[in-house]
Amino acid sequence: MNSHATAKRLSGRSALISGGAGGCGAEASRLFAAEGAKVTVVDRQEEAGLALVEEIRSAGGEAVFAKADVSKRVEIESAVALATERFGAHRALQSCRLNRGEAVSRNDG
Repeated sequence: MNSHATAKRLSGRSALISGGAGGCGAEASRLFAAEGAKVTVVDRQEEAGLALVEEIRSAGGEAVFAKADVSKRVEIESAVALATERFGAHRALQSCRLNRGEAVSRNDG
């Protein structure tokens, strides 16, 4: 996680980050965790996702990994169920699409 001090603006909230194990998704996962969010890293890349969750936890954050392909509804439903079971209703969603280098965010408060 980032070494600079943060304001913990997301303390007490949970976030689900799809594409969260690599590239902009991994950076988003780190940033959300540094800001105090409980992060569910969702990705097809299991090894990278598990390593990132360990990195976040080692830095004092809370995170869990859910292996899922976002094009498969049942896998996403399973990931959301895991996130909800572990951290309650998620208040932020970050989706990173690698094919265009774009990120889409939603924050419900």
